[in-house]
Amino acid sequence: MNKKKAKIMRNVGYVLLLTIILLCIPFTVPRLMGYNVYNIETNSMKPDYPAGTLIYVEEMDVSSIKKGDVITFRLGTDTDKVMTHRVDNIDKDNKCFITKGDANKDLDKDTVSYDRLIGVPVHSFPILGRLKWLFSTVAGMIVMGIVLAVILVLWIVSDVTLARIRRAKKEEIARKRANGEEIPEKHLKNKKKFDIKVALPLILGIALMVYAGGSLIRIYLNYDNSNSLYASLADGYTQKSSKTSAKIEWYDRLSIDFDGLKKQNEEVVAWIYFENEDISYPILYSGDDSKYLRTALDKSEAIAGSIFLEGKNNTNFEDSHSLIYGHNMRNLSMFGKLKFYKKEGYYPQHQYFQIITSTAKYRYQIFAYEDVSENSFIYSVPYEANDEFQDFINKIVSNSYINSGVQATKNDKIITLSTCSTEKHRFAVHAKRVDTKEISKSKNKKD
Repeated sequence: MNKKKAKIMRNVGYVLLLTIILLCIPFTVPRLMGYNVYNIETNSMKPDYPAGTLIYVEEMDVSSIKKGDVITFRLGTDTDKVMTHRVDNIDKDNKCFITKGDANKDLDKDTVSYDRLIGVPVHSFPILGRLKWLFSTVAGMIVMGIVLAVILVLWIVSDVTLARIRRAKKEEIARKRANGEEIPEKHLKNKKKFDIKVALPLILGIALMVYAGGSLIRIYLNYDNSNSLYASLADGYTQKSSKTSAKIEWYDRLSIDFDGLKKQNEEVVAWIYFENEDISYPILYSGDDSKYLRTALDKSEAIAGSIFLEGKNNTNFEDSHSLIYGHNMRNLSMFGKLKFYKKEGYYPQHQYFQIITSTAKYRYQIFAYEDVSENSFIYSVPYEANDEFQDFINKIVSNSYINSGVQATKNDKIITLSTCSTEKHRFAVHAKRVDTKEISKSKNKKD
């Protein structure tokens, strides 16, 4: 490789690094100024906010919002995704906003409770939002890491090549001096030992690589800490039956020490246990559906969050319809394994799970599962045992991936397990209560 090609490689590295730095600015600097940064994902707010628009949202008090304002709000309970729509009306009695997308014909089906308000968009940049994934997802960070690695390779190869060329030039000068030959003046010029044009990009590049690598390490450690926490909870506060008989009763499979768990967190209300042991976690309840989205049982910050019960439900699980939320984690923790129900042949061996409380064990049989939208009718709670609830069940069954043959009626106690599915959808698993076992407090303690 000659000197010209080496310099081209080095300059390509500079251009790539400068591009990354410029891309980082709109996603990082505004956060330092107190703004929330979001990407508009749909065209429901065209023409002002088409899909791919980057918006800076300033937090606002509810009292500052008026009819006609554009607001950004959390979409629901088991997600930290947001929506940006215009306020069509304000229901002060029920403390909620009635919203509508500018490009939509109808009002949004669900109202926005005051506690879901984030703020109002104050600046917007079309198209730029499509790049947000580079700085907010694991895949994006991996891409950034690869680009930075390419930059580093370009610099190393170019520097090695240029160093070899300089060394060869010095050897040539030394040879000419030894032979008494004339040396061109340009060959005698000393190069600067420190070149800011080289050093500054190199420092910034290393800093970005450290940031990208550190982010990936933090994500891994966060996952690992969550796994360790729940593994220790299972080991310390649950007890599996020692019986080996295949005829073991369903209610003898697992016992929970709720007294011990509540010392860790008083908002533990139950334990969910799949009888094939795919899923086994405590269920928390605070009444605030955003609290445990990114908070573990020990109240530490966690990407995986916790399994939690819908805030509008009763914690005795006696509502006609109860909702339980959990994240769809890439490492298959939390509700990450629910996606397997979409695979042919998985359902028959994975039909039952239990909800265990301090006073009773409830067995549920799964009868339907489906992909749903973020604002689906399935997120309506509570229901009464009436014809409306029967229509609700019938609609679930009609939308299900399978015809399970399990009959569910308005008199059943239904539980829906909800998790994220794709960017704009969720996956819901529906089950009905098929058995109950009352238990004494002493039997819920680990021996």
